[in-house]
Amino acid sequence: MDETHVERRLAAILVADIVGYSRLMAEDEAATVATLKGHQAVVLPLVEAHGGRIQDTAGDGILAEFRSVQQAVECAIAVQRTMAERNATVPPARQMRFRIGVNLGDVMYDGTRAYGDGLNVAARVQALADPGGICVTAMVREEVGARTSLAFEALGAQRLKNIPRPVRVFHVRYDEQGTQGATSHVAPRGATRAWVRPVLIGVLVVALVGALGLGVWLAIERGQPVDRPRLSIAVLPFSNMSGDPGQDYFSDGLTEDLTTDLSRIEGAFVIARNTMQSYRGKIVDIKQLGRELGVRYVLEGSVRRAEPQVRVNAQLIDAETGAHIWAERFDRGAEDLFSFQTEVTGQIARTLHLQLKEAESHRATRGRPENLEAVDYARKAWAELWNKPPARETNDQAFAYLEKALALDPQVPEIWTNLSYAHARAVVARWSMSRSGSLQLARAAGERAVELDPRSADAHYVLGFAIRAQGDIDRALEENETAVTLNPNHTQGHAGIGICWIMRGRPREALPYFDRAFRLSPRDPLRAGWHIWVGLAHMMLGDDRKALEESKRSAAANPRSAGAFTLQAAALALLGREVEARAALAVRQQLGPPGLSLTITTIKEDTQSDYPEYSRLMERYYEGLRQAGLPE
Repeated sequence: MDETHVERRLAAILVADIVGYSRLMAEDEAATVATLKGHQAVVLPLVEAHGGRIQDTAGDGILAEFRSVQQAVECAIAVQRTMAERNATVPPARQMRFRIGVNLGDVMYDGTRAYGDGLNVAARVQALADPGGICVTAMVREEVGARTSLAFEALGAQRLKNIPRPVRVFHVRYDEQGTQGATSHVAPRGATRAWVRPVLIGVLVVALVGALGLGVWLAIERGQPVDRPRLSIAVLPFSNMSGDPGQDYFSDGLTEDLTTDLSRIEGAFVIARNTMQSYRGKIVDIKQLGRELGVRYVLEGSVRRAEPQVRVNAQLIDAETGAHIWAERFDRGAEDLFSFQTEVTGQIARTLHLQLKEAESHRATRGRPENLEAVDYARKAWAELWNKPPARETNDQAFAYLEKALALDPQVPEIWTNLSYAHARAVVARWSMSRSGSLQLARAAGERAVELDPRSADAHYVLGFAIRAQGDIDRALEENETAVTLNPNHTQGHAGIGICWIMRGRPREALPYFDRAFRLSPRDPLRAGWHIWVGLAHMMLGDDRKALEESKRSAAANPRSAGAFTLQAAALALLGREVEARAALAVRQQLGPPGLSLTITTIKEDTQSDYPEYSRLMERYYEGLRQAGLPE
């Protein structure tokens, strides 16, 4: 190419391709060509109507350039709606459905055709879309997001063929009939794509989240029946039959591992272990449990550990009928527990005729650690951090366990994951003597955990937690999106994405991620904090009554939730109820932590963000606190 005659420009690129075109041609070439030309006669003018220019229509594809990403996305939606109408009366086997990708990037034009990385990325992103779907890059999503009520589903950072860097991709949600009101929010990964994608061996996965959302969670809270996704599973805490309460951490760790591995079943909806902990030690009516949590299957079992052997009993139960579907007893040496977890997950998958996302569980592919005692200490630390109410004593005990684990085997990823979380939690709870120092340690430990185990959703989540606390919201969002890409049922990851969107100044887009977190873990010990963020989002959107409701939900979930009363004080003041606001603020001051002089400035320190829109929207919150009597 003669560089002297090449024009370079930044452009929005739309690439469309028909799904299964080769098959259609093989079946009936003449009919396929005629149908394609009929579609093109209607679809191609839509490009010009939206301010675009056709660059290529070779074969069954379309390559178009637009001056703005808004025009490109609107054109993509118009094309898909038009095709949906035209396919309405066509037999499914003969329908032509487009995949569409949109990218904003550098384009070279030599007077004959367009070239460049911008086109290549658009073409690769197009291949990620569902039939009838639209995928866009992060740059497109950023440009369009602030000016539209469209919903965007995060697919995480994707490795695209012949593209050297990971590309963050989003799936555009739109209503085929043109009424966007029902989809004016961002859905988490798996919420929409799961129910339109058939699972292998003939099983069609029903909608997991899109049709459930906050309404389902509220129904659970009120005891109302909810629909049960086809592949929904809850894992009851495995009973510790060893006669030693000190071994609870061991059975809890096994429960956590199985919960994570079951999330690797294609299309599975798995209730978070944090919620299932609330059933520990209780006599459970499986049918009632199924109705409360909206699940079809329950896995329960027991663990008896007597060195060097471990005996595990596990059984899968149909929560609708109470019938036992599958039961098995496993006798293993402690060193074989990794293979046991793989075996249980595989048997459940085979019993339900499902497909595992991978041939083996995550732990099996990673390999058995060299020092099982180090893993044991890491598990004890995990139990202190995740199984008990947050307290300085439990955090310190976790550090003590992790120090022993590191001395035994610093190559165990779980050690670094827990270390990162412990340091970050110390900052959030103001137990740390040095905020910046603890955050640096948290970030370094999180990066080490990801380095040792890049496929660990927990590792990416805790790294995102630390990075977010440092104020790097974009990088934190990427880490949380990676966590839910690796494990679509990662509750904290979904909530973390929601927090990042709030701190980007996009509160409306944050709400569906919290909906997902509540649905996955309606009794989660962390839900008090989630309610605070949801309430803050509503306050930023101008709905102080909803903010007040969420503050009360937070306090009900945890009466010692200091943030609940801070939010409550601001909401009451903005609603003109200043006497109540001052009372709520007084409660907040009593909750501590001791020695903290609560001010507007200290609150700002806890939620740092460089996004101007976030700072602008947060002024309502700060103003409410000023009216409640909080000093600067």
